[in-house]
Amino acid sequence: MKRLDCDHMLVAVLEIGSFAAAARLGTSSGQASKMISRLEADLGVQLIKRTTRALSPTVGQAYYQRIKILLDELDELDELDELDELDELDELDELDASVRSAADAPSGRLKLTY
Repeated sequence: MKRLDCDHMLVAVLEIGSFAAAARLGTSSGQASKMISRLEADLGVQLIKRTTRALSPTVGQAYYQRIKILLDELDELDELDELDELDELDELDELDASVRSAADAPSGRLKLTY
């Protein structure tokens, strides 16, 4: 279980409002709860107050606000990385086209002797 996965789950649980709803993102509600518990153990604080009726952030609200910003920035960086990869592909296509053009064009005379 990676720390970033746990951070993503915390954001999902707090934004959606329940473990069951957040678990629809690809894991069981039990696994979502374990991820939050692990994060709480790693940080040494209770991030979410759990009752039978609702979830509410504790000091987790401050952590949530900070980690949400960081996760959003990481997502933006991933998007930029994808754009760079697309840009590199365009540059390769342009290079390929110019190499083909140069190879197809006659460039002087060739005299064969033996």
